[in-house]
Amino acid sequence: MKTEFTDRSVLVTGATGFIGTHLVARLLREGAQVHALVRPGRYLRVPPEWAPGVSIVEADLSDRDALASLAAGVRPSLVFHLAAHTNVSRDVDQIEAATRANLHGTINLLQALRSFPPECTLVVGSAEEYGDQAVPFHEDMALDPRSPYSASKAAAILWSQMWHRMTGFPIVMVRPFLTYGPGQSTDRLVPQAIVAALEEREFPMTLGEQTREFTFIDDIVDGLFKAVTTPDAVGEIINLGAGDEIKIVDLVNKIFELVGSSSRPLPGAIAYREAEIWRYVAATEKAKRILNWTATTPLDDGLTTTIAWYRSRLRDAEPYAQKSLGFQAQTV
Repeated sequence: MKTEFTDRSVLVTGATGFIGTHLVARLLREGAQVHALVRPGRYLRVPPEWAPGVSIVEADLSDRDALASLAAGVRPSLVFHLAAHTNVSRDVDQIEAATRANLHGTINLLQALRSFPPECTLVVGSAEEYGDQAVPFHEDMALDPRSPYSASKAAAILWSQMWHRMTGFPIVMVRPFLTYGPGQSTDRLVPQAIVAALEEREFPMTLGEQTREFTFIDDIVDGLFKAVTTPDAVGEIINLGAGDEIKIVDLVNKIFELVGSSSRPLPGAIAYREAEIWRYVAATEKAKRILNWTATTPLDDGLTTTIAWYRSRLRDAEPYAQKSLGFQAQTV
C-alpha cells in the first residue's frame, strides 16, 4: 500500500542514533528510498537489517564539499536532520565539539541543500534549550540553555528559523522531550534502570525529586513524520512531548516493579549534577493544533515493551556486557 513516503528520496542524518534507527526502520516500512548519512568510521554501527534498502553515505557535517556532493547526488525530497554531539554535561571542554557539530554542522547542511532544495527539511533541537524555567515549556518562551549541548542546539534552531525567514527555505524545527524505547544506549536513565533491575543489581541514583516527562519512541517517530509532511508546520518550532511529568525516583521504582526485580534503587547515593534542571514538561497545544499529533503510548505500556526488549537481549549475555549488545546512542 502506498504512503506519503513511498518511493520518495529521504535523507537522514544521525541515522545510526537511537531515534535515527527507529526512524529509518519506519521509513523503510513506508517504502521510502532512504539515504543515511553517517560519520566516517561509523559504518560498522549500521544495523544489518538496513541492507540492501538503505544507501549509506559517509560524510562529516564539517566537510562542506562532501555535503555539496551529497546534495547534488541524492537530491532528497525530504530531510530529517538528527545528527548531533549529544554530551549533555556542563563541562566547558564540550564547547568546541558541541558548537562544531550542532551549530556549524546544521549551517553547513542547510547551505549545501540550498542548490537542490528539498520539499521540507526537519531540524531536530532539544527540550534542554528551555533550561530551568516555569513549566510547561512553551515554544515562544525565552531560552535558558545550561550546557554547551543545549546552547549549541538552541543556536542551531534559531539559525534555522532565520534561514527560513531570510531565504524561504522550507524548514520545520522540533524539540523532542526525553525519549525512551527499545535499543537506547545504557548511558541513559531508563535503560540503565532496566538493566540494573533485570540483573538484580542495586541502582545508585540521586534523590530523584526532579521531574521529567518521557515519550515512547514510536510516538516521537510519528511526530517527526507529521512535522515533515504538514505544510502549515513550515517555519514553526514545535515541541514533541507527552506533557505528563513524573518524579525520577517514582519512574525508577516503577521500572523495578514492572521488572519484578528483587533488588532496589538507592535514592540519594549520587549527588545532583551542577545546575540541575528540576522540572521538564512540554506544552503540547501547538503540536496538537498544527500537526494533529499527541503522544498516545501510556508510560506503563511503553516501559513494558522496552523491558521486554532488554530482557531478550540480556538473556544470553554475561552480566554488565550491555555495551556489546548493539544499543544505540540517543541523538537529541
